Amino acid sequence: MKLVEGQQDSSFYESFSDLIFATMAIFVLLLIVFLVQVNAQTVKAVNTEQLRVEAAAQTAELEETREQMMQVEEQNSELQDELDKSEQEANALKESLKVRPLELVVVMDVSGSMTTQMDVLRQALRQLTLLLPSLSDDIKIGIVVYQSKIKHFPENQNQLQRILQAEDDNGASFRSVTDWMAKWLTPASRSNDSASVRRLRQYSQVSKLSPSSVNIIAGVKRGISLFTKVPPARMRQVFLLIGDVGPFEGKGRVEVISPEESREAQVIQQTIRDWAVQREQRGVIALRVRTQNREQPLEPNTDAFFKGVASAAGENGKYTEDWENVLVEIVAALLERKEFTP
Repeated sequence: MKLVEGQQDSSFYESFSDLIFATMAIFVLLLIVFLVQVNAQTVKAVNTEQLRVEAAAQTAELEETREQMMQVEEQNSELQDELDKSEQEANALKESLKVRPLELVVVMDVSGSMTTQMDVLRQALRQLTLLLPSLSDDIKIGIVVYQSKIKHFPENQNQLQRILQAEDDNGASFRSVTDWMAKWLTPASRSNDSASVRRLRQYSQVSKLSPSSVNIIAGVKRGISLFTKVPPARMRQVFLLIGDVGPFEGKGRVEVISPEESREAQVIQQTIRDWAVQREQRGVIALRVRTQNREQPLEPNTDAFFKGVASAAGENGKYTEDWENVLVEIVAALLERKEFTP
């Protein structure tokens, strides 16, 4: 009997021990599950906060980008407004120029010393003749050539030539002027006499007109006489004098000008002054051409003469030696805007 009771006690303890072990196992399992859940919640919370921060950063970036785009659009709108305004002003200027009559007279030395520059000047005047109709619907040009040995003015210099758009007259006015320039403004031959000078001599011999020396004084007076005497208030008139020695042609190595030559220079300057000061819509360009590789004892006198021609017109005068860009100077003078004087 005692043996049987000992077996029963052993089974109880074993059962109790198993119960305790199972309980602990369940507890540990539950603890592990709990810890896993807590860790998952923590990770989830961390990820959520990170996502929220990233989302906020992206939102801020998008807002900044949107603001930048709005600024760019605003700037583009301002630029477009400025472009539209500039285009309107340009169109207004173009229209105002189109109804503004323009007159240009070029008085040019065609002596042998001008041979190098003559071709460039002729090409510039040809380009100018193409350009002028786009500046005004009423544009006229006159070209006077002078040389101390010539007795008469060449043909087609008694009045200004109106230049029309090529489509308006099939290019007839352009051809008329350019043909004249090709005939009278041509480079010199080996004999150091320009072709235009030879034609001038031939013209003077066959025309049988009364002698009158075509020197610079006569050339300037003839050029001034071509302008409209009582121009409309809106008309712009520009006088261009081109030469390399002024009234001292053919003086060689003489270093002192005579009283007569001094008076000639004064007469020319006074003639231009009397014409230019009558109204503000008149401009004068004095183009002093320097002859390379040629000693000119009277250089200071010539400089003073051409500068005096420009200053005779006051603020409307311009002195230049840049004969290669004479086209720019002419266009600038024609387009100069001043208050119209009735």
